[in-house]
Amino acid sequence: MNQQNVHKGKISTKTKSDFISFVIVIFFPLTTLANTSIATHDEIIHLNHKHEPFPILHDDNGHVVLAGSFNFAEYQTNSTMNNLLPKIKKLPEKDKYRCPEYLIFTLFASKKTGDLIKVLSMYEQAYSYERAKKQYKNIKKISKELEIYNNLQLVNRSTFGPYLNIGYKMIGQNGKEMYWSETLKLKDNRYYFTYELNNLHIFTLLRSWRHRLTYGKNIIRPNVSNMRRAIVYSDPEDYSNGKYKVCLEEDIPKSVKNYFTIYADISIYPDGLIINESNPYVAPIDDPEVEFMNKIVMTYRNGSKEAMVSLWNPVERRIVQADIQKDKMSRTVSLKRIFDQDIAINAKLKTPEGTVIYWQTMLKPNTKNYLSTLFLKRNIEDENDFQLTSGLENYYYPKKVLQNDIMLKAIGIWQNQKKKENM
Repeated sequence: MNQQNVHKGKISTKTKSDFISFVIVIFFPLTTLANTSIATHDEIIHLNHKHEPFPILHDDNGHVVLAGSFNFAEYQTNSTMNNLLPKIKKLPEKDKYRCPEYLIFTLFASKKTGDLIKVLSMYEQAYSYERAKKQYKNIKKISKELEIYNNLQLVNRSTFGPYLNIGYKMIGQNGKEMYWSETLKLKDNRYYFTYELNNLHIFTLLRSWRHRLTYGKNIIRPNVSNMRRAIVYSDPEDYSNGKYKVCLEEDIPKSVKNYFTIYADISIYPDGLIINESNPYVAPIDDPEVEFMNKIVMTYRNGSKEAMVSLWNPVERRIVQADIQKDKMSRTVSLKRIFDQDIAINAKLKTPEGTVIYWQTMLKPNTKNYLSTLFLKRNIEDENDFQLTSGLENYYYPKKVLQNDIMLKAIGIWQNQKKKENM
């Protein structure tokens, strides 16, 4: 019989050797497993999330009069394709397509190699797929144009319901950079590229303007404490078709997590300023825009064609005059017919080039028609005088936001809010 393995509480030499071997056998597999574990998407992709206001439009004094906010995040500066793609490729196959950054990198690589089949496979079927076929029909030319770029830098991303938009820079060897963005949609637990959101969708408008305003700059957060604000959200089935619900901040349903906020430094007339033939509105001295609106209505009702033309911005008068002479169904002729009815002015918002007037016709007593807009361009020679214009010439995205149905709905809510404030 062997010597006792245990003697006075000590382990024998033989047993000690066996014990060390056992520990080594167990230890090394655990170490190997730890080193080969797969990182999750959130461990690979690092984002700085923000939901803070950004300026959309200033007045001519630099004061912010229109701002917005939505779910927005910035990527870290090391979020490049060359750095992240090797890590993402280690994810299980099904998880790669749950990672929107993987699709961005793969789309770029597939366009560079001219792989049309691979490109189309990443688009949602039906409408987006068919549009992508037209978009990439000359993929060889696209491939040639991308030859100078060898890396991508992720910049930011924003979300609205199932939609995700990622902005990125294509980086070339010669230091050349080009900014681009793609919209993706989460469907059946994976991402696809989509064209469902058009360029006039409020999400696209706000995001596009934020990029143009702040790209390459540090955004200065505007002070919105004294501005009117409206919450904009959609039910899941309405995300893509532009059907929004607008409410005050205190009325947002608790279940809503994904929304926009519109902020406006806007003058609200809670009951509407009524302009009619028997009792034209006489504007106070400090309200020259409304006084000019009164002049517009009365001129279109009773004035000559020459007087109508004279109300317009000189640059546009030739077109307006031609329309009037030909009696075409233009904006000018339509205004004459519209202004034969009573008009209610509901709000005004000052911009760098003039003032936006929100107004509507009064078809029946106590019944309001659809809210519309007119742009009044400030007369350079007289700040209290204005001219009609077709819109803000240098502010495409803010103009579309100002005319969007969202703003029109918000004004109705703000009118009711001001009525309660005045009680």
